[in-house]
Amino acid sequence: MQKLNVINVLYFAHVREIVGIAQESIDVAPGALVSELLDALSSRYDGLGPLLERCRVALNGEFVGPEASLDGGGELVIIPPVSGGAGRQP
Repeated sequence: MQKLNVINVLYFAHVREIVGIAQESIDVAPGALVSELLDALSSRYDGLGPLLERCRVALNGEFVGPEASLDGGGELVIIPPVSGGAGRQP
């Protein structure tokens, strides 16, 4: 029997509004990829899929792509796009 990896998923801003929680722990199978976890989250939370396509993902403090392995567990942060800034100077 293979040991599952525990991923602590943190949600920010609009992602948090959609899922309704700030974080959760999810068990994933050995060899699971970031893309597979994001697909599972899209299925679990209505309206999340289109937003995830524009989000950045960090695993254990490093930005990663969808092909990154979740082996070893850790912390996955989903960072939605942000807008705004200093605006126009007078």
